[in-house]
Amino acid sequence: MSQDINFLKQNKNQLEQRTKEDRRSFLLIVTISVIVVVLFITLLLVSQYYQNQIDKVATQRAEIENNILRGDQRTKSYLIFYSKLQKLVDLTEERAGGTEALVSTYQYFTRKNTAITESLYDYQAHTLELTVSSNSIFSLPELFSLIQDQNFQKTFQSVEILSLNRLGNGTYSLKILLEI
Repeated sequence: MSQDINFLKQNKNQLEQRTKEDRRSFLLIVTISVIVVVLFITLLLVSQYYQNQIDKVATQRAEIENNILRGDQRTKSYLIFYSKLQKLVDLTEERAGGTEALVSTYQYFTRKNTAITESLYDYQAHTLELTVSSNSIFSLPELFSLIQDQNFQKTFQSVEILSLNRLGNGTYSLKILLEI
């Protein structure tokens, strides 16, 4: 009988041991399951929040587009005006360099015996073609020294003498090409 009693005691101890392990396993599984469920719910809520934000932005954009398409004349006229103004600004910026170069070279070459008689500005090529006239051959060295002056040369990307002609009335005509 003593073996039977020990046998039962052993079985009881084994059963208690298994029960403890089962409880630990159960607690671990429940904890992991709760964490997974909480993460899933959190991800679902975050996803829903961002989807709502995207939907709001899409709705606002569609509303703005509809206002423009519906004929909001102020918005249309403003956009047209802005576009025209931007084109004018671009044209003005492109031509500003040529205007400044023309004024400065006019002042630079206007001397007692020399003057600019023709000018042609190509704003697309950024070039300025000048015809400088001199009333005597004795003012030509002064004119060439003005062209070869280092400060004048630095003002432009390139300075090129195209031609020198003597006209029928005795004046000399010098064509110069300046790249701005």
